[in-house]
Amino acid sequence: MWENSWLAYLVTGLLLVITCLVFVNFYVYSYWKRHGLIQAKTSFPWGSLGDFVLSKKCIHEVYEEIYKQGDGHPVIGYYSFFTPALVVRDPDLLKSILVRNYDSFSERGVYSNRAIDPLSHHLFSSPGDQHRKMRHVLSPSFSDNKMRYMFETMQACSTKLGEHLCSLVPRGAEGTTLKIKEITNNYGLNVIASTAVGIDHNSFEKENPLADAALKVTDPDDLMQGLRFILSFVSPKIAKFFNMRFTPKGVSDFYIDMVDKIVNYRKSHNVVRKDFMQVLLNLNEEIEKSKESDGREPLSLDEMASQTFLFILAGHETTSASLCFLLYELAVDQEMQQKLYDEIKSVDGDITYETIKELEYMDMIFNEMLRKYPAAPVLIRLCVKDFILPNGFLIRKGTQVMIPVYALQKDPKYFPQPDKFEPERFSKRAPIHEIVPFSFIPFGEGPRYCIGKRFGIASVKLGLIHILSKFKVLPASDTKIPLEIEKKTFVLNPYKDLTLKLVARDT
Repeated sequence: MWENSWLAYLVTGLLLVITCLVFVNFYVYSYWKRHGLIQAKTSFPWGSLGDFVLSKKCIHEVYEEIYKQGDGHPVIGYYSFFTPALVVRDPDLLKSILVRNYDSFSERGVYSNRAIDPLSHHLFSSPGDQHRKMRHVLSPSFSDNKMRYMFETMQACSTKLGEHLCSLVPRGAEGTTLKIKEITNNYGLNVIASTAVGIDHNSFEKENPLADAALKVTDPDDLMQGLRFILSFVSPKIAKFFNMRFTPKGVSDFYIDMVDKIVNYRKSHNVVRKDFMQVLLNLNEEIEKSKESDGREPLSLDEMASQTFLFILAGHETTSASLCFLLYELAVDQEMQQKLYDEIKSVDGDITYETIKELEYMDMIFNEMLRKYPAAPVLIRLCVKDFILPNGFLIRKGTQVMIPVYALQKDPKYFPQPDKFEPERFSKRAPIHEIVPFSFIPFGEGPRYCIGKRFGIASVKLGLIHILSKFKVLPASDTKIPLEIEKKTFVLNPYKDLTLKLVARDT
């Protein structure tokens, strides 16, 4: 009797599993086909993202494959686990989504949980109306005038970077091989910590608690945090179902308490620093004086903490990775490096915010780095109201739309010989080919473009100037050519053990 009952349960369970698999594979994973749209390959239960979830491929490779499977079509459907989503392939359609019809795609649809995780609710993750109000308050903080205000602090950090490298690379020697990612990561943390919250902490020489906190959020080897990242970005519905927090609680408590102490100390001791936190404090004072006339509300402690924490998370990793990519490309092309070094020498040490904007060849190299290695390989938008494409296809409200920045910028249709690092693509005088509008969007476009663009450019260029003015950069004996990319991160990163050789210059 018991054995028959057990067998019945087993058979019933197997039938349920088989029914579920058949339903998913033949109904859920045919959604786009049933709506007359080409779709990417799928596998249960990952949808079209299995290779990334299982760390077999980088996220940019997965979306590039989806992009290629849609060849000849403006959009292609794919599946994020069990949720239908879209990849947009056509630059003109991208312009429509990001700019012309922004009101239909005004949200990123990224998961955040303000109630249990206040650090997750910031400018990047906030929904449409909240984002508009928040951006209205924060945009002045990243103007050219505010950048000049913070530039002195940034320059001090880049000077420390040069001094640290001088201590590692003796003059007159054949050169020193360094794990360059560790050094650029420390520089990124130093410049962000100093300019975000005024922590003047030299992480080249001692441990930095803020660095530990940032690492706990972005560590690619932490399986649980990796899962939080994946669900927050590509399957926010699942994250919401589990009422998940993105920021580890210990990190959140530590950082909010630190910001509280910084704010109270500055107010009680009349301390003024040239950093982002001071910009926010000054902004709050300005709003308090004029809130009856303009309707703005001052930022709360949690809001100041979340905005500065976003600044730290987004800024330190992108600064570090961009500097690595530049140094690698310059190391494998000595002629290009020499030409850039000559341009840096031509300003005779007069490095100002205006100077770095006027270095034309550096700007060309920087843009080509952003083309080949965009920090954000995909951009995310959420359709917030039904939108009809020019071909008559209806994108329904609630559909996640992915913009494959990396794939577009590596498409030979828009960038001939895309694997070749070619700064002359971005020459203002004689570009080697036309840049199709919206085929090059490393910072995004429209009302949700990267607000920290000016800061990111300045911090990377300053670091590069202080390295190249003192050192010649060469491939080390174990440098991997072509360059390998870290598979587990959302931000495009070189492999963590990247090594390069630095040789001290005579002058």
